[in-house]
Amino acid sequence: MAMRSLEPAPRTAWPVQVARGALVAAAGLATWLPVKPAWAGQVWGVNPTDPIAPILAQARPGDTVLIEGMHGESVRVPAGITLEGGPGAGIEYPTEPVVQVRGRGVHLRGLVIMTTASTGSVGAIDVPVGTATFIGCSVRGGAIGVSVEGRARATLAACMLTGQSGFGVELSGQSQTLVANCRVRPSAVQRARHDGPEIGIEATRNAAATLESDDILGTLGAAVQFAGKARGAVIGSHLHDGLDGISLWGMAAPELTHNTIVGNLGDGISYHDRSAGRAEGNRCEHDRSGIVVADAASPVLVDNVCQADRDLAISDWRDPASASLPVPTPAFSAAPGSFAGGARGH
Repeated sequence: MAMRSLEPAPRTAWPVQVARGALVAAAGLATWLPVKPAWAGQVWGVNPTDPIAPILAQARPGDTVLIEGMHGESVRVPAGITLEGGPGAGIEYPTEPVVQVRGRGVHLRGLVIMTTASTGSVGAIDVPVGTATFIGCSVRGGAIGVSVEGRARATLAACMLTGQSGFGVELSGQSQTLVANCRVRPSAVQRARHDGPEIGIEATRNAAATLESDDILGTLGAAVQFAGKARGAVIGSHLHDGLDGISLWGMAAPELTHNTIVGNLGDGISYHDRSAGRAEGNRCEHDRSGIVVADAASPVLVDNVCQADRDLAISDWRDPASASLPVPTPAFSAAPGSFAGGARGH
C-alpha cells in the first residue's frame, strides 16, 4: 500500500472546503444543511490502487477520507466519517450493500456508487442505523438504490439514482428521511428495452418521508408510493412519463402539495385502502385519470388542476358502505366535508 494514502493530509485542506460548499449549494440546501469545516478532523487520501477499508479502520470521528478513482470493494462507514470523491471517484461491488452506514454523523459527498446486483433486500447504499447525509452522489444499478431502515435518519440532496430494478429509494421502519432535488431514472439499457425501476421512492411501515423538488421519470409502477402508516409530504416534485404518479395504500396520509404529475399511463394520484391526507395545488395533466379515490380512502382535495386526462379529472371508486366520508357526485366535483375546494376538470 502506498504510504501516502495512510498519512493524513494537512488539516487546512482548502480545496476540500470549497468542494463541500459547492455541493451543498448545488443541492439548494446551503441555508440550512450544516457543513462541518474541513479542518475539524484529519483528511486521509486514498489513491486508485489502494483499498478504502483499512483507512476507514484508522479514521476517527470528524475525519474525511478523500477517494480518487473507482474501488472494487464493499465498505462499512463508522460514525462521524465523511467519504468524499474526486471527479469520477467511487465504489463498485457486485452485491448490495456497497456502502453501509454504521453510526451517527456519516456523510458521503460526490461519489459514484455502483453494483450489478439485480435482486436484494437492501440498497447499494444502506442505512440500517445512525444518521447520514448524501450530497451530489450517483447511485447506479442494484435492486434498490438507497435503503433507510429502522430508526435511522438520512438526507439525500442533489443525488442521481439510475438503473435500479426495484426501488430508487426505499424508506421503512420508523426511519426519517428528506429527499431533496434528487432524480430517479431508468438507465440507458433499461430505456432501450422499455424497462425501468418498479417504484421511484417508497415510504412504508411507519416511515416519515419528506420529498421535495424531486424529478422521477419512467417507473414501471408509481413514481412515489406511500404504504402502511407512512407519513410525510411530497412537495413541488415532477413525476412524469411512467405508470402512476403518486400511489397511497394502507393508512398512509402524506401531504401532497404543488406537484406536477404529467404523461403517466395510469393515474396521477391514487388513494387506496384507508389512505388519507391532503392534496392541494397539484397539477395532473395527460395521465389516464387525474385523481382516483378508491376503497375507504378519505383524502381532502383542494384546488388541484386536472386537465387533458384520458378519463375523468377525479374518479371516485369508493364503496359507499365502507367509506367514512360522503361520495361526491359527480365524480369530479366537491362534496362538503369530503373533497374540500374541489378540483378544476377538463
